[in-house]
Order: sequence, then C-alpha cells, then structure tokens
Amino acid sequence: MKNHFDHVVVGGGPMGASAAKYLALSGARVLLISAPEPAADRAGLRSSHNDLSRLTRGLDGSPVWAKLAQHSIARYKELERSSGIPFFTESGCLTLLESAAPDAADTAANLMAVGAAEGVRCDTLDAPALRERFSALDVATGARGFHERADAGWLNPLDYVRAQIEVGRESGLTVWPDVMISAERGARGLSVRTAGGLECTADNALFAQGVYSLFAEPLFRQQELSVFARTVVRVELDAAQVAALEGIPSMIVRGASDEDNCYLVPPVQYPDGKHYIKIGGGRRVHSLASRSQLHEWYAGDGDPEIAARLLRRLEGLMPVTMPKNGISQACSIAVAPSGLPIIEKIHDNIGVLTGGNGHAAKCGDEVGRLGSEMMLGNARWSDGYPLNAFSG
Repeated sequence: MKNHFDHVVVGGGPMGASAAKYLALSGARVLLISAPEPAADRAGLRSSHNDLSRLTRGLDGSPVWAKLAQHSIARYKELERSSGIPFFTESGCLTLLESAAPDAADTAANLMAVGAAEGVRCDTLDAPALRERFSALDVATGARGFHERADAGWLNPLDYVRAQIEVGRESGLTVWPDVMISAERGARGLSVRTAGGLECTADNALFAQGVYSLFAEPLFRQQELSVFARTVVRVELDAAQVAALEGIPSMIVRGASDEDNCYLVPPVQYPDGKHYIKIGGGRRVHSLASRSQLHEWYAGDGDPEIAARLLRRLEGLMPVTMPKNGISQACSIAVAPSGLPIIEKIHDNIGVLTGGNGHAAKCGDEVGRLGSEMMLGNARWSDGYPLNAFSG
C-alpha cells in the first residue's frame, strides 16, 4: 500500500503545514496536499499567505488568542534553527489606542489583564512616553500604547510554511503540491484524488483549507464560517524615508471607528530590492459567499475606497512625508462564530482545522499542534484552553 497513509492533511497554510509536521514528528506516515508554491511574482497568494510579511504579537484582547500566540512565538527560533530557514524579524509590536477610540479605558484595562494573565511582556506608555520612544510616529494627546519589545514583530508566512515542511520532511512527511478534487469514505478509511492525478488512501484526514473550507464540496458538513474580503496596501519608500522610519515596530491601531482600525508592518525589503511599508485593516463589510465570488475578488486589487482610506491613515500616523499612492492587494480571512479557530472532529477519522480569524500566520504552529493532537486522540486542551473553545 505505497499510497496509503496514516494521515492526509489537505491544505498547506501555516496551520495545516504545522499540523502535518507534528503528525510526522509523532512517527505517523503523513501526506500533506498543498497547492503549488506561488510564482515569483506572488500571483495567486491567498489569505495569510498574502504578501511576504504578517504582523506577529503576543498581546491580544482574547486570552485564548494570546495563549495561542505565546506558545507559537516561543517556538519560532527553534523552528528557524532546526529548519535552517529564517522567517521571523523581532521588530517589536505596538498596540496603539488613539484618544478617540471608543471604550479606550476598558480596552486598555482588558489588554493589561490578559497580558498579565498570559505573561506577555510589554511596556504601558502614555502619549509623551510614546513620542519619546517613537519619534517617527505622530502621536496625538491622550493616546495610549502597549509596546512588546521582544517576541513580537513580523514574519514571512511563505518561509514560515517552508520551515514547518522542512522539519516535517526530516521525519518522513510526504508533500504533494496539488489540489484535492475529491475525498470519499470507504473500507480503507478515505480515498483521496487530486487534480494532478494522485490517488491515495488514508486512515485519517485533516482538512485545513482556510477560506476555502466554506466553499469546498467535501464529504463533511460545511463549517459555520464567514469569509471576508480584505484590502492591504504596500507603499514604496525611498532610502531617506526608510531611514526616517527606523525603529518603527509592527503596529495595531485602534481608532475612532472600525473604519479607522488598522495594522501596520514596518519597512520590509522585497525581492525587487525595494522597501515597502504595509497597512491593512478597516471594518469587515464585504463578505464572500461563493467560490466564484472569492475568485473574482482575487482577480482584482482590493477595494479602492478602503485602499485610499488606509493611505490616509498611514499619512496621519507618520510625520514623514509619505507617497500618495501604493500597491493595493486583495486578501481574505475566514472568521468562525466564536472568533476562535475551529479544531474539531466531524467523524471518527475526519477533522477540520480552519477559522484563522486573521491570526493564522502568527498562531499557526500552536493551532497546528492542537490539530495534530486531536487527530492522535489527545484533544483534551491540557494547556489551559477552555474545553469547548475550538468547536464549530
């Protein structure tokens, strides 16, 4: 039974690749079916794979997400060492509550409580302290910030996935760069076929298809997910602008309304040799209800109105003169009703791992580990997670 595996994992994003690695490390015979790597121009990137930089931090308003992030980030450096693939830049992260942010006092109190409970190391800064520490930021009176100096910053999600796969391969993980077209239950567990002609069987299957979990035509029920279209903007910087923004951390910004909420990744050098700063966020208003809508969304460059608003936000946050335009890109996220990932068995030998909620990249290692534990029969969430936290 050369093409029979103990586990097949469908979906090679940060969560699926991590789960496949941990299953392989357990000694199981594992197949990871993952879409082929994107072309050099990065066409076809999806979800947390969008672009080459994703913000990572431990502090979060949700204690569960904070715990997931803390466990994942604690393994970054060992994963880099064991794989030989660097992916993490420890630039720090600043959560900035602007003075006009609604319920700013309650939000600040919650962040401090969660941070203390989960052991997130951060400095609490008022507006004068923010201006002193970050001279490259335009901070208004009344603002408040939470600065994680260590164990936070940004990561390259493509290299993060490559690192997970490399470690898995050392333990016998088989990777098939293809797209699954069918999965059927049978006497030998599950029979799986791919678009490229692979036919295999497996005792168990874990589906980690990200936003496509909602639009798959599987043998399992569709998850209670919402898929939201998102827009990100990359702005090219010249050498003087890069120098002026030296020391800027990754940022989460809470503004006067949902439209003003945003995240920012500091200047990153891309394969074209140029430096770009990236901004994304805004209110989740545009939902995608079908595979055709998702494909149509990715065929474009995002929402031009949101892109323009993000550019204005970037200009307002930085006292440095910024370019008036940028490269707008389409992105998407899968959001579960609970706001937490879905890590759930839907049959005795079939599991689902989805619902990154915009956190999949930074938390992928821990979410993947929990998915592997579930498939191995150890899903008791013994690390302090609520028992029913990850049910769809």
